[in-house]
Amino acid sequence: MPREQGRLVGAGSFRVDSKRAAEVLRERQLADSFWRPALWVRCAAACGASTFEIKRTATGMTIRFDGRPIPPAVLEQPFASLVDGQPDAAERWFGWALLHTAVERMRVSAASGRGADRASYAYPTDGSTRAGGRAPGDDTVIEVRWGMFGQVLMSAPPGWILGVYSFPNLGLEWTADPAPFPITCKEVGASFSQAPWERRPRREAAVTAAGRRRLRVAGPVRKACLRLSTLGTVVHRTTLRAFALPLEVDVDDPDLSVDASLASAVRDEAFEAASAAGRTAAVRYALAFLARHEKAMALTGGLLLKEPALRWQWVIEFGLARGDEGAIPTAAGLKRLLMALRGRSGDRLRVVRCAESVKVLREAARLSLSTPEADGEDPVRTALWRTGLFFSTAGRPLSLLELTGGLEGLRPWKQFHPPTWREAEAHWVLSPLDTVYLRKRFPERRGLVR
Repeated sequence: MPREQGRLVGAGSFRVDSKRAAEVLRERQLADSFWRPALWVRCAAACGASTFEIKRTATGMTIRFDGRPIPPAVLEQPFASLVDGQPDAAERWFGWALLHTAVERMRVSAASGRGADRASYAYPTDGSTRAGGRAPGDDTVIEVRWGMFGQVLMSAPPGWILGVYSFPNLGLEWTADPAPFPITCKEVGASFSQAPWERRPRREAAVTAAGRRRLRVAGPVRKACLRLSTLGTVVHRTTLRAFALPLEVDVDDPDLSVDASLASAVRDEAFEAASAAGRTAAVRYALAFLARHEKAMALTGGLLLKEPALRWQWVIEFGLARGDEGAIPTAAGLKRLLMALRGRSGDRLRVVRCAESVKVLREAARLSLSTPEADGEDPVRTALWRTGLFFSTAGRPLSLLELTGGLEGLRPWKQFHPPTWREAEAHWVLSPLDTVYLRKRFPERRGLVR
């Protein structure tokens, strides 16, 4: 039996009750301390922006970014995308950002589009929209005005403090550090710029990309951490307690979802995948760092053998006090030694950097290593056991594994100058901190530190 045909009796559309939608959606979301411009950073990232600028004035703020324009229909009904589950991330984040910008005592307007498609609207705090006049330009521009806040000119509401005069800029560093585009903040008489990861000049850092996911590993640092971000803003932080080296790991993944607070990541499959990608990148970076350090140790060992001045530079890096176990030069003699380094700044820098790495790696080994057998399943711990952290009297890097392996003839040599060629190779104790470290790390192996 054929299906009965229906008859169209009318057609139409419905509009969202903007005021009620705004009231409901604002409930139980952003805390007052959340840096509100970060929502516009997400919107800009979803639009594929390449620049982002925040300009602070005496009575408000202007946010400007390029990329794909916001459609006029979305400008007219910005909260509809939040109600009907709009899959377009740019339109959705435009709605969320505007929702938490057009609040009490704030006057907000937005303009976007190119040529004849450019439109502008004003957004009263009741959730309604009002068409604006012709707005020049091609970028998306958000105008936020709050006048005098707290009876003080130039002050800003909670969550809108730009902080150009404070360094570092806490809003950028804490929330929008992973932004994939440069961010410029301007206040009256001051400015601050943040480059994306890929353009930051840092010696010990690696930035890679896997599809739409961006990863950055830096360090060693003081405190190991893993940060997950989506669309250029941090949504999860945790300490990497079980990792052998103290590294700073960042993963910016547009597939991550945020919970109802808009500030924290949802712990779903995308969350687990991003976390796993960050840990994998950390292992790869750590192994490469230890390999580079081993090469630097071999080069530095040769320099220390040849140059007494560089030897003293090494001692200075670990502390000058040597007790009665080595000849301490006079102030004039030390000055002559260090003056000898003039014209050899490259060698001196190599020694200083190598010493810095040794101090960090010794501390990492102290905190994370157990025994070679117990650490055998961990590739980073295994490599750390085998990495040179000391020198032999031949200038050869010595690892903790070698020092604790009981090799005959490898005994401490506590003189400033290396032994003659007739002497057997020994552990060269250039700094008293070598003895202190080994005594604490291996109290049962007194032969290492006698």
